[in-house]
Amino acid sequence: MTDPVSRSSLAPPSGAQSSPAFALPRTPHEVQALAAGEGWQVPEACMPGVIANLGLLARHAAIFSGEGAGA
Repeated sequence: MTDPVSRSSLAPPSGAQSSPAFALPRTPHEVQALAAGEGWQVPEACMPGVIANLGLLARHAAIFSGEGAGA
């Protein structure tokens, strides 16, 4: 069985700058633009969950970087 999370899936998308300049998409338009740049799209029905998960991921990233420990 292969690991569904590859090392490449953890890196910023191609063309994106590396951290800390890389920012997660926050809007449906930003999500679709980023996904399109990688050759795929997010189904409309999935967008609310994707946006919620990206917000949670951004919060965790801020905590781990020391920028959001009080949030």
